[in-house]
Amino acid sequence: MQFIYDEMNRIVKILDPNGNVFAKYVYDEDSRVIKEINAKGYGSADNDEERWGTLFKYNLAGWLVEKRTPLQNIDGQVFYNVTENVYDRNGRIVQQKISPEYVTKTGYPKNWNIISYKYDKNGRVIEVSDSIGSNIQYEYDCLGKKTLEKKKINDHTYKITRFEYNSAGRLKKVSEEYDGKDLTGGEKGTVTAETLFEYDRNGNVTGITSPEGYRKRFTYDAANRRIGVEAYLPPEGVKISGSAANALLKTTVRRILYSYDKAGNLVRQTLPNGSTIEIEYDEMNRRIRVKDADGNTTRLFYDTSGNLIKRVLPENYNPEIDDGPGTSYLYDSMNRLLQVTNAAGVVVERNVYNTAGEIIKKIGAKGYLAASDDNERYGVEYGYDIGGRLRYITTPEAKAKGIISQQYNYNSLGYITEIIDGKGNATRYALDLWGKIKEVHEASGSVFRYEYDYAGNLTTVMDGNGNTTRYNYNSLNLLSEIIDPLGGKISYKYDKQGRMVWTSNRDGKAIYYRYNFDDKLVSIWSEDGILEKYEYNLDGSLAASISDRTIYSYTYTPSGRLKRKNTNGVGVLDYEYDKNGRLTKLTDISGKTIEYTHDILGRLTNVINAGRQTAQYEYNPDNTVSRILYGSGVCSKYDYDMDKRIIGLLNVDPFGQELFRGKYSYDANGNRIMQDENGKVTSYSYDSINRLERVSYPDGNSEKFVYDNAGNRLAREFGELIENYKYDENNRLIQKVLNDVVTEYEYDARGNLVKEIEGESERIFEYDEFNRLTKVINADGTYMENIYDAEGMRVQTIENGEYRRFIFDGKDVISEVGEDWEIKSRSIRGHSLLELEDENNNSYYYLHNVHGDVTNLTDSSGKIANSYDYDAFGNTVSAKETVHNRFRYAGEQYDNMTGQYYLRARYYNPSVGRFTQEDTWRGFTYNPASLNLYTYVENNPVMFVDPTGHWPKFIDNAIDWVGDKVSDAVDWAGDRISDAVDWVGDRVNDAIDWAGDRINDVGNFITDTATSVRDWWVENNVGAYVVGGLKILGAVAIGVGAVAFTVATFGAGAPLATLAAGAAIGAGVGLAATYVTDVVSNFAQNDWKWSASNFLPSSSPGTYIANMLSGAIGGMLTGGIGFGATVGMMVIDAGVTASVATFIDSGIEDIRTGKINEIDMGKILQDTLVNFAGNVVGCIAGNLIPNVDVPASKQKARYILRKAGKVYNGSAARAFMKKKAFQKELVDLLKDFVDKVVGGLTSEMIEGEDKCTAN
Repeated sequence: MQFIYDEMNRIVKILDPNGNVFAKYVYDEDSRVIKEINAKGYGSADNDEERWGTLFKYNLAGWLVEKRTPLQNIDGQVFYNVTENVYDRNGRIVQQKISPEYVTKTGYPKNWNIISYKYDKNGRVIEVSDSIGSNIQYEYDCLGKKTLEKKKINDHTYKITRFEYNSAGRLKKVSEEYDGKDLTGGEKGTVTAETLFEYDRNGNVTGITSPEGYRKRFTYDAANRRIGVEAYLPPEGVKISGSAANALLKTTVRRILYSYDKAGNLVRQTLPNGSTIEIEYDEMNRRIRVKDADGNTTRLFYDTSGNLIKRVLPENYNPEIDDGPGTSYLYDSMNRLLQVTNAAGVVVERNVYNTAGEIIKKIGAKGYLAASDDNERYGVEYGYDIGGRLRYITTPEAKAKGIISQQYNYNSLGYITEIIDGKGNATRYALDLWGKIKEVHEASGSVFRYEYDYAGNLTTVMDGNGNTTRYNYNSLNLLSEIIDPLGGKISYKYDKQGRMVWTSNRDGKAIYYRYNFDDKLVSIWSEDGILEKYEYNLDGSLAASISDRTIYSYTYTPSGRLKRKNTNGVGVLDYEYDKNGRLTKLTDISGKTIEYTHDILGRLTNVINAGRQTAQYEYNPDNTVSRILYGSGVCSKYDYDMDKRIIGLLNVDPFGQELFRGKYSYDANGNRIMQDENGKVTSYSYDSINRLERVSYPDGNSEKFVYDNAGNRLAREFGELIENYKYDENNRLIQKVLNDVVTEYEYDARGNLVKEIEGESERIFEYDEFNRLTKVINADGTYMENIYDAEGMRVQTIENGEYRRFIFDGKDVISEVGEDWEIKSRSIRGHSLLELEDENNNSYYYLHNVHGDVTNLTDSSGKIANSYDYDAFGNTVSAKETVHNRFRYAGEQYDNMTGQYYLRARYYNPSVGRFTQEDTWRGFTYNPASLNLYTYVENNPVMFVDPTGHWPKFIDNAIDWVGDKVSDAVDWAGDRISDAVDWVGDRVNDAIDWAGDRINDVGNFITDTATSVRDWWVENNVGAYVVGGLKILGAVAIGVGAVAFTVATFGAGAPLATLAAGAAIGAGVGLAATYVTDVVSNFAQNDWKWSASNFLPSSSPGTYIANMLSGAIGGMLTGGIGFGATVGMMVIDAGVTASVATFIDSGIEDIRTGKINEIDMGKILQDTLVNFAGNVVGCIAGNLIPNVDVPASKQKARYILRKAGKVYNGSAARAFMKKKAFQKELVDLLKDFVDKVVGGLTSEMIEGEDKCTAN
């Protein structure tokens, strides 16, 4: 970056390495930044007056009162977001006013969200509230430590947390107060959940005890680096006589050890199983070699800027040359990722940026090869508004057709208010003042409405039919009740660590849960006696899962990869891997092996079953599958469009004769609208929210679907036939009428289908207490029983007395055996189902359509053995079988007995296009289609499948290589459902978190006031507050470093520059130190578990400002940055490596002579390294030396401080600081500081505010 200064040595322009303007700054007569112009704004006009940029206004005291940020330009009119600050006489923000409305350069919004702050007499925030009614209250001790946080959840419930500290000011106890009725312990009244912390004399956390009594111990070396972690676990686990679980290791201690080099880099981690991970570094302390627990090495290379430029995976690493083929990364002059090249030398990603640094095109492998210039190469293109917000996405195919794939509109706070799809259909979101969704207006006309409590929890969901589901929350701020539209109630209770341990369903029956130290489920049982248990290894991996009929046990490699799976003591699966952790061999219960080979890029190339080739894969440069050659000699070839969608599929037999030819086309939303298969054309059309609306079949028949406002299918029209459906308020199908034939459906209280009645015939469904279908009895007396393992998978069936057991590899069936473990069939898989081997060792090969449906099985010679046709929702139109086969529509298990598909969590009935059970995953508010708990794939079965029984999965053409997801931006159309939900605790799934919902907590009001150090300084002019009458304004206003800016403002040689630099760095370190304290405290309070929320600031603005002031005063008044840094570090009680005496001498000499004296840094470095008592000495050091004359009676403070610095070595220092003389001196000094510094500064601020008011 290049910095350009004006005649007053102020930075006025920053240029990027290409010479483009990155930022420009305009100042007022007091050298305050009043306009910040970014790269986009600079190009908007020829002069600063007309260029748009962020505008700042100040009052006469120099306090920021208004900020306007340009966000969108409509026909030349720029619209802004405006924020206003209101101060009290002491310069503290008492109101911050924000609004989601756009305003012009001079306009103001009609509606504000006003965030109000109240302070105590020491300037600490004691209450934060907003216009919605949210409220948080705080209390502090005499040292400014937060002792209480009281968060309003609703009008009747508060979450109360108390904090206690030891004599050194370190957090020793966090006490959360809960209502006993919300817990399972049976206690009444208020119950306290305590987390305890222990420390060594250096302030390192040595122990944590959780509310449920779990303990962790930490050890450190002489450099205060953590070298060991021990977790004390209660003896969880099960003991079943004669079972495979008996041999599992049970212990009460988990130990992890760490080793470091002289530079403090972690070089070895010893895992609980004794294996190690080793790391090597270069001279710049960058990781260059990582050896995993299996001894495999990954090699990393960097450029001179520290960017990773190459990664060599273990399988390709050659230790003799210390290199090998790997993925390479190329960066531009601004260190932005420009290009990614794979180990085969193919460019797989290239990014194109605009002058503002935004990615405007992402080019894939095939797009890169299409031309020699980025302008001509095709890729996914992105457009932004002037506020840098993504406004549109255009895929290559969309661009070729002249349309935009998806568009986004926002309110002024950056929350999405409208999404417009490729066909112009708009989904609109009405938001509250914090950006939470109040209403969703679908393009179909349906309206969904939501309400929230003060803590931001979703409390009400009203679907498009007006049916309302309510959610209540308890004193833990956790879900306590779900009340469905019919009044059915599901209740939850928790332990002291917030883990759900009891739930009562709508039928009043309870289920109980128990957990281990890692919050992993140890057992689950019902009132009816169903019990399932789980054992874990020391590293937390699952060692065994036990149900009444099935016991699994697992063993792992040193690096944690699954090595063996046993069922009831029988070894059923053995795994082998290459150095990259890719599966290379799977041995099943038959003793036969399935081998997998991979190319240099890690793509699956061959699947070999018992020595015979099952399938061979070939790929396009973009990693899509181009060709599959089956063991039968049949070959499948795939063609794709620029969006990586299949547009052609050809199957040929071993002699080159066509078995199948398919052609496909898609609409602007990525929905398939035409398929021509062997000359038979089927067309599809969709409604405005992408639900399948009409299908036209090759025989001339058509099928039409009509839906209600909640997504329920109201009617199905097929030729002359009309099928009508009725539902209750819970969206349960209760009646189907087809040409006067009435089918009625009955449910239990939990929402499970229990009876299907058609005339005089009945089909009965039975379930266990875990809502798993256990038996189906048909009207003719035939039946099917289902038995499940402890992992929720159906592992056994009994169909009219015929027994089958299924062996799963993960979530997929790998083998089917009889009652005596005799092999009935084996399923060989690659990217999908490839081969069926029957009990006579005959092989049959699966062929699929683009949806992933099984369409044919061929024998080993390529002749067709089975063939299937389906309608859009999976009903079998025709089936010709010579071989028994369970897998059909979407490649899933079909139950002939019931006509339903087993989709793991639930069963799908294609005849009505719905599930037979209510989903436990409750959807997203931003996507109303997901809130219907019975519909299948949101009524778009052409483009989605549901392999989990919980949420739709975009078919992604069914065969894309799974590793090629990072650079594929085309998936936006279907990848609307993100990640799996923890089924135990996430019953609501927070249902309200969406792309724009960044503020979930009233507690974030404080920290969101300053989103970065740069913004904090620019907006609040902290430098001006520190120096007061000297008017040192905007010390680090533009975030390029405190020293650079202050030198620019005051001149490199001026005494004021040295003073301001010291102030700025001191304040900056004070700010950073407070943030570090917050992060450490958050981790400690969260039991040292990883969470993004740990990195959110938790101290009040008053605390941040106080610590910044403390650091700034110290740094300013010593004439250098060293003292400021020292004081800042004192704030986090970490000890300081400098001599107090030197700084005190220099500071007092400054005051005595009235000049700013330079500090001899050489002398400082030579002084004794001193560890101070952080809070006590920090207070003295930060507040001792105001810019006033020091009375003679106070001169002995200099002696006291020197003595404190020399004697502080633990007990001696503590004894010294307990002396009354010392305490009295400290009190006097603090009083003097308050009177002469704060008082003087406050007077000036009040005077400035009075002038502003008068004007």
